[in-house]
Amino acid sequence: MRVSELAGSARADIRLGIGAHVNCLGKGRKQRIIPLTSTTVAVVSAWLTEHCGLPTDPLFPTRHGT
Repeated sequence: MRVSELAGSARADIRLGIGAHVNCLGKGRKQRIIPLTSTTVAVVSAWLTEHCGLPTDPLFPTRHGT
């Protein structure tokens, strides 16, 4: 996954639990599904718990929330 794809991800693009993955629209507008390790799931789960928001909000917002 490219950094720009990760930075542009929304909260709704990530799926935690069984078969945890991130949906991504990559280069050439190709949809990709990137699996997540259990360590990554634990870290992202903690992040999402600390930073509440709507599914359309950015996964990693800036200081201004965008």
